Amino acid sequence: MTVTSRAVLHVHPGRRDEFLAVAGALAAAAAEEDRTLRYDWYASVDDGDVFVAIEEYVDGAAALAHNEHCQALLDRIPQVADMTAVDLYGDLGPQLEQWVAEHPFAHEHQPLRW
Repeated sequence: MTVTSRAVLHVHPGRRDEFLAVAGALAAAAAEEDRTLRYDWYASVDDGDVFVAIEEYVDGAAALAHNEHCQALLDRIPQVADMTAVDLYGDLGPQLEQWVAEHPFAHEHQPLRW
């Protein structure tokens, strides 16, 4: 089952250009990953310093592999923006479930089983 993530980031004052450079580098890195199905950034129409990233991976292991592959870039995000919300959808697996448990702004959504 795929894992999808929707993250909301608020850029720090005066750091928009730096944020856009990091976001662009993340998108380029994700494009090289075979198990990353989608990695899109969106800008808020109402607030030029609010961005949303929507990511989709073939499974939880692929999401973790992306984080490993992009760790240096991901480490730069807190310098330029605050991640204020993350919603993760799918069967996450223990490592992603632990990450959600450690971050109060993150929420896990499990699929309904009919």
